[in-house]
Amino acid sequence: GAKSRERAEEFADGIRKRIADLGWTEARFGEVDRSIGSAERRRETDPRLERYKEKYARIAFFESVGRLSDAGELFTSASSNYRLGRMPIDPSFPRDARPLPLRLAPWVLNGGPDERWVREARTEVPNHLLRHQFAEADDTWVAIDGFLRHGPAELGRQAHCSVRGVLALGSWRTVDAYLTLAGIDAGTVPESFEDNYCFTGESPWSPTFHSLCTDRKGLVRPHVVRLGKDEDGPEVELTAVRFSWQGESAGRTESDQYLFPGKHLALRLGLRKRAELPEFVDEAGDLAAMVMKVNQEGWSGHLLYLREDLLRAYCAERGGDWGWIVWGERTVRFSERKEEAVPDWVPPLRASGGGRFSRSMSLSLLSGR
Repeated sequence: GAKSRERAEEFADGIRKRIADLGWTEARFGEVDRSIGSAERRRETDPRLERYKEKYARIAFFESVGRLSDAGELFTSASSNYRLGRMPIDPSFPRDARPLPLRLAPWVLNGGPDERWVREARTEVPNHLLRHQFAEADDTWVAIDGFLRHGPAELGRQAHCSVRGVLALGSWRTVDAYLTLAGIDAGTVPESFEDNYCFTGESPWSPTFHSLCTDRKGLVRPHVVRLGKDEDGPEVELTAVRFSWQGESAGRTESDQYLFPGKHLALRLGLRKRAELPEFVDEAGDLAAMVMKVNQEGWSGHLLYLREDLLRAYCAERGGDWGWIVWGERTVRFSERKEEAVPDWVPPLRASGGGRFSRSMSLSLLSGR
């Protein structure tokens, strides 16, 4: 309405005045700003290059919005995941995760025809990667989400896979039966929620963290979904959040991304994030969840581990069975070899899913209890 427009005009006027107060004038910066802003100049330099006025405007804008936030006038509901865009840094973004101490057998090997490798190569996600007792962390740990990739660049071959832990809200046999009929691929298993409008230091307590699971009154609920492309499968709960900082998404790399325990699980278990680390501790201060980075010969990826005793306690409270759904694909990256023509065998093989691999297993079956 008219009142809203009036307030918006006042807000804009305040920003323009502050830009002038900071020192920007047409006489001082106009000519150089026009030069920086030209399409020809941008092509010759970094496309992210900004005019001086944009920099001054950004300072003025965030100052003004900060005042609105302090006055409680910025957010409209507890579930709002609104975060101002183009925030250049997250001051609480964690340092590198612990390296995975397990040595992984290579998925990609040289030799033999490409087609045979894609169709028949052995690509295994070992049990000890899903559940393991790490010497430096004691206790038994369960991988609740993750991603792995192996592919030395010089070979032009790559295998990648997703590890998705899910809590079956019922019997795992129901999940297993459905997957046997429907098959396992990226469409069968829903993605974990991706959060990039929250500082890492605000997890898991902030309303903006894992906002999908926070209603308008601030109540937290589990992230429950159905398996299947048409969401016709059994209900499962996803217990992890993919996290990356939104500010400079164009240059995002794997080192800018992490996996955190989901909000409902973290709050129910009393988890708190460690400062400057992608790790969480329980109410007693003991290590409870940790991200491990996979950075070995030809390997990349990351896995989120949760202490098994905590996971079992959460499963018992929710009345469900825990298990893993793992799926991936072997591919040949002809572009890395600078080969212009893609062989005729590639399209029909991709259409038939010839290079895909998958498995599913319950925690009770793997652990024997």
